[in-house]
Amino acid sequence: MKLNKIAKGYNLGKVISSNEIIGGYNSRNYDLLTSKGHFFIRKFVSHRQKDQIKLELNFLDYLKNERFPCVPALRTTEGDLYLNTLEGNFALFEWQASEPYDNQLESTALCLSQLHKLSTNYKRIVSGRDCLDKCFDNDIDCAKKILSGNDIIHQSNLPICHPLKNKELFKINEINKINIRRLFKEYFNNFIVPKANEYSKIVSLFEYSSFNKPIIHGDFIARNISYKNEAVFCVYDFDSMREDVLAADLAISIFDFCLDTKKKETVFNQKKLSAFIDAYKSKLPITKKDIKLMKLTYLNGALNLFFFGLNHFFLKNDNRYLNLLNVSEKLASLYSNPDTENQLCEATL
Repeated sequence: MKLNKIAKGYNLGKVISSNEIIGGYNSRNYDLLTSKGHFFIRKFVSHRQKDQIKLELNFLDYLKNERFPCVPALRTTEGDLYLNTLEGNFALFEWQASEPYDNQLESTALCLSQLHKLSTNYKRIVSGRDCLDKCFDNDIDCAKKILSGNDIIHQSNLPICHPLKNKELFKINEINKINIRRLFKEYFNNFIVPKANEYSKIVSLFEYSSFNKPIIHGDFIARNISYKNEAVFCVYDFDSMREDVLAADLAISIFDFCLDTKKKETVFNQKKLSAFIDAYKSKLPITKKDIKLMKLTYLNGALNLFFFGLNHFFLKNDNRYLNLLNVSEKLASLYSNPDTENQLCEATL
């Protein structure tokens, strides 16, 4: 990437050093040191529409004005919110250092509830990405397309099976396409179809229009938050702007912060879960209806990450698909575990 062009677009002076920050699945981020300071660069993925980028960056300005802990994007020398180049669209932020995260659950949960409250009051410009139910429909469509054998299987040795079935199948160039089709068909018929039917029945009872759907970022996890003095200092990386229900966003944060890492099976740590939910609901209520939708979010996330990882990373021999499959497996386990809903209910009472 030509960092000198970005430095010129923002009048940052001479580039001293830069490092790509590995970890994200969509955007490419960079740590940039120049003669005028230390900065954080976000490169937006190619499919991001300009109105979505503007929504995110305007939303950051709004949050900062409301004293929410975040850093708004710096403007270019032309006064624009982001820099458009032949290599893509870039946003620039002042670098924010972070202290180690150490189970600061209450601070994190309070910050999330504040974000949700402010999001609810934010004036919508575009709706952004699809809601939870539409995302699930997209997963099913993707599955049907792969199952039909059109394009994707014939273009590569793409392994199609759930990570719970046989992880050995995911070794690149060691795939038998007939076995792929057979195993995927088994997975599709035995897992996706029943769960899709179950999902549709449950969603039909929810009356989605009755839920509050603010514009949120949907990725409120530890790696996107900076901490200082045992509190949230800065939230960044709002790259999943969409209208969705609060419960779905809350479910993902709980998954990231409240799992019991000492146990082999994927379960919540009840103490962490209670601390997180108690802090959150001190500002915003959580209903039984929300809890059912939170559990459903884990099924949606499992399927979504499964297909996203295979389609976007395995085809490019990018090992990040292994991380996605691992998270997909954990989400699927949470959904399948009958104790998940009980743990959420117990923490909410």
